[in-house]
Amino acid sequence: MSFVGKYKSYITIGYCLLFLCIIHLTTYAQIPGYTLRHIGGQNGLPSSEITVIRQDHKGFVWIGTNSGLSRYDGYNFENFQYYNQQRLGAINGIRELADKSIWISTETGLFIYRKNELIQLKCDENAIAPFYDIIEKPDGGIYVSGAKGLYDIPKQILPEILDAKNISLNKFLHPVWSNKKNGNETIIEKLAVNSSGVLGIGTHTETYILEKNQLNKIWNAEVSSDFITSVHITNQSVFSFTSTRIGLKRFEKGIVQDLSYPNVPELFGGYDYSEQGDSLVIYSAANLFSYKPAKNSIQRTIDISPLNIKWCTSILVDNEGNYWLGSHEGIYFLKKNHFTILEGSLFQKVQETYSLLERLDGTMLAGTNRGHLWELTDSNAKIAFKEDPFFTRAEIHSLWEDEKQWLWLGSGYQGLGVLRNNKLSLFKEEDGLADNSILSLFSDSKKNLWAVGDNGITKIETDASENIHFQKFDYTLPNNAEYKLYSMIEGPDGNYWLAGMPGILYFDGHKISPAIIDPRLPKEFTASKMIKDKKGNVWIATFDYGLLLCYFDKQHQLKLLKIFDETDGLFTNTVTSLETDNSDNLWLGGYKGISCIRFSKDGNSQIRNFDSKDGFLPNNYHTLTLYKDHKGTIWTASSAGLGHFNPEQLLANSPTTTVYITKIEFLNHDSTLSLFTSGSQSQKKDSIELQLPYSYNSLAIHFSGVHFSNPGSLRYYYRLNEEDSIWKEVKGGNSITFQQLAAGKYTLLLKATIGGNIPSAITYFRFQILPPFWQTGWFIALLLVAIVAAILFIIKRRDKIIRQREAQKTEIQKLKAISYQYQLEIEQVIGYFASSINEQPTIDQMLWDVAKNCIAKLGFEDCVIYLKDEKKNKLIQKAAWGPKTTEEDRIINPIEIELGTGIVGSVAKTGKATIINDTASDNRYIVDDAIRSSEITVPILDNGKVIGIIDSEHHEKNFYTERHLQILTTIASLCADKMDKMKAEQQTREKELELVTLNRDLATSQLTALRAQMNPHFIFNALNSVQQFSMITSTILYYWKTILTRMN
Repeated sequence: MSFVGKYKSYITIGYCLLFLCIIHLTTYAQIPGYTLRHIGGQNGLPSSEITVIRQDHKGFVWIGTNSGLSRYDGYNFENFQYYNQQRLGAINGIRELADKSIWISTETGLFIYRKNELIQLKCDENAIAPFYDIIEKPDGGIYVSGAKGLYDIPKQILPEILDAKNISLNKFLHPVWSNKKNGNETIIEKLAVNSSGVLGIGTHTETYILEKNQLNKIWNAEVSSDFITSVHITNQSVFSFTSTRIGLKRFEKGIVQDLSYPNVPELFGGYDYSEQGDSLVIYSAANLFSYKPAKNSIQRTIDISPLNIKWCTSILVDNEGNYWLGSHEGIYFLKKNHFTILEGSLFQKVQETYSLLERLDGTMLAGTNRGHLWELTDSNAKIAFKEDPFFTRAEIHSLWEDEKQWLWLGSGYQGLGVLRNNKLSLFKEEDGLADNSILSLFSDSKKNLWAVGDNGITKIETDASENIHFQKFDYTLPNNAEYKLYSMIEGPDGNYWLAGMPGILYFDGHKISPAIIDPRLPKEFTASKMIKDKKGNVWIATFDYGLLLCYFDKQHQLKLLKIFDETDGLFTNTVTSLETDNSDNLWLGGYKGISCIRFSKDGNSQIRNFDSKDGFLPNNYHTLTLYKDHKGTIWTASSAGLGHFNPEQLLANSPTTTVYITKIEFLNHDSTLSLFTSGSQSQKKDSIELQLPYSYNSLAIHFSGVHFSNPGSLRYYYRLNEEDSIWKEVKGGNSITFQQLAAGKYTLLLKATIGGNIPSAITYFRFQILPPFWQTGWFIALLLVAIVAAILFIIKRRDKIIRQREAQKTEIQKLKAISYQYQLEIEQVIGYFASSINEQPTIDQMLWDVAKNCIAKLGFEDCVIYLKDEKKNKLIQKAAWGPKTTEEDRIINPIEIELGTGIVGSVAKTGKATIINDTASDNRYIVDDAIRSSEITVPILDNGKVIGIIDSEHHEKNFYTERHLQILTTIASLCADKMDKMKAEQQTREKELELVTLNRDLATSQLTALRAQMNPHFIFNALNSVQQFSMITSTILYYWKTILTRMN
């Protein structure tokens, strides 16, 4: 087994430990004067192996990796790893052309990002990937370098290429390069061009210049590992290039000059450059250099060796001056720090600084906890005096040096100290101080020194013998609570104003009293600091109420002019310290950082905020003091450390940004729209940039302003429609959600501030929610047409209905008239039949009369009346008129019909009248004397029992009507009633005859008996007379009874 194989596992562990050590060292590496941030796969990049970094005209940074392309706005990465489900692969080059399109050369092909869309140039199979670089020519054409060499694409061909489905790049191969005889390499990896069209070329290990179709070889590497990493050519045709081993070389007037060893030994290996004005920032293994080709000067600017970058790839100096250093371990982001933080082991002992003082000799002193006093420089911190510590436990809250160079020290709770003639004297309440807490020292215009602290103030006086005397002034709160006084100023009238825990107090030299400077402020609040600027303005720092800008009125009373708070752009409403710089700008400190308020010429206030991400002290401090020295430098002392900054340098660069609409998310649909547009900065209200259907009226608009130095300092504001005069701050992100917008045109106004209240230019984004189809013009017009048509239709229909109703009424009237006529006819016919029937003395006569009248009155051809024979249970023809009768009222060939047989038998069985309109279609039809086409059959009912049938036939089909049926039904009913009456009369007559017979027999019997008893002759005659009278009377009565019965 080989050595490597035997110890392979140990070697692997060793490499892992080495890698972890490198990561550990890199994590904690720092570059003095710069803030470092590492960006890699853990932040959202598809890969930490960076190949190229570029910035577009909008400020967004495009990052190429070995796994695709990314666009970064300071918040999020938008990654492009696939196109039509195919990998983009490693990104070799990124260029933005004059038309703002971005060309990307990759190992899989050529891609273009334009109009918010990534597209691929469809090259023919002979155009072999990969592609390495793209450069725009002065005339608008482009050079493309690839595996087959150099492609020269004219400007006029570009539109065709962009729109073509498939292009042949081979016809654009530059003939000079394809036919070159010097040099062995055909693959071009790097390109550069100047304003005259002179092209600088870098292959893997060779460089060339192509000018006026003349190709000149400039240099080739001695070893294959020394490959070309970048090329640059100036307008004066100064050709510079970097390589991995040699570093930087320069070609001018036929001479190649090595700018690295031995002139700049630190420049070993050059990997890329980034243009910065007339300079090139050269990225080497351990340093960054500023190289000016025109002046042929180079100097090291930043030592990046602490980063221990193992594989350098690409560099970008962005628009804000930040450095982006690409490597195979991600991006090292370096930001210039304008704050000097006093760090190192010498400053670690300076803990919890509460006060600062620059002595008359220029020495800077810092008072800390435990009574220590330190002397500070940028490189050192040491105990200032041998008498240190001045207090055993308390912190030094205030420092002052008088004209005699006596050093006065106020402690937190151990009284007052004075160092004079190298001798320390300490004073406490028992010596006459108002309190042992001295939070500030103040010298007035009369050079009186005042000690300000808890529960009052103390005037410090020194007599001719240098004896120190104290005069205290206190103030009692209404509830006898303790209070603190932090600061003191002198008014224009020589009286004094105090800031403290109860708010603002007034001191006239004799008495302290509360002061109400404005009714908007509460009666009691905490005022932590009070100073005057050169203009006489009074600035008061408060807890929770922001910063108060005050002035003295004509009565020398302090009045509130304005309150500055978070709504104006401050970090916080809690302000702990104040200071002014040499330009009379106000600086204020709080727990989130520091802010500056300065006024423009038009009187508007401008606010800038700075925090730890800008290089200021970390935020985990509980005290902060600002102090300006004689040079104008402002020192910052806190419980978390010390530092200082130059206000002019810090304010020299005013960062600006543009707010871009990056994406629109449609909430009711699973879709988004990528825009990356700044909208329109013109105020033309007719320029609609986006039209959306009504169903897309709930949307979230995402936007971004680019500020890589401190993305968290961006604050966004918006207005919807220009009529809205109030700017609303966007809370909790960089997107705005609108729900259920009504149809109409909208203008979204966006602006941003960077660490303050200085706004960016307003971005106008105009969009339109199209009305729903029921609100569109064509629909409304169609609806109006439909409504008009409907109205016309309704009117016409109404007229038609009215006409129809009138016609119906007329028809009804006609029908009623006909009905009345029919009814009258029916009544007349029925009346005639009733009268005729009543006149008939017998049933047979009545039936024959009905049959005759049906022919005469109803127009029938035939009428036959049947009666039911109860014994035979058959229907027997009793009367008829028509072809079956003779003049002697006799029926020819009468027939008998059994119940249920034929139409007549069926009606007799069911008791329901029927009309047969076509006898041929009814198999029940029985031919009597002749075949006829229609038939009507009506039962004669007596108490619901069929006793007979009225039947009629006609040769015409559909002859019989309901009118006929109604008449016959009534006639049948009259016949049944008449038959009942006739039967009743017959029975009555029979009974009467029986009674007459009985009476006659009785009379005869009585007469016979009487004859037997009386003279026969007399009696016989008398009885005969009586009998004769009785018979005559009975005959007369019977006659009249018969007549009356017929009349009824």
